[in-house]
Amino acid sequence: MINESNVSIFLDLLRIKFDNSTASARSIYHESKDENVKRAIAVSCALELIKSEITGCEISNLEYLLDKLPHFTDIIQKSLDVKNDKN
Repeated sequence: MINESNVSIFLDLLRIKFDNSTASARSIYHESKDENVKRAIAVSCALELIKSEITGCEISNLEYLLDKLPHFTDIIQKSLDVKNDKN
């Protein structure tokens, strides 16, 4: 379940900086030129989402979610890259 704690962790992972004057946000993901750093950030976000889903779940569900980690990471990274292109 996504909650205030998860959002705080995502903000920490991405190191998001908000600019109220331009209503925009930038992050270390967007500022990084290293693809390995970008991938690591996306993986961390995906793992945080998985963590929020595994509370009280069966091991088979955890295994399924971890098997899907590359897919979740790709989706997160693609979404962050699209946002970057618009800035």
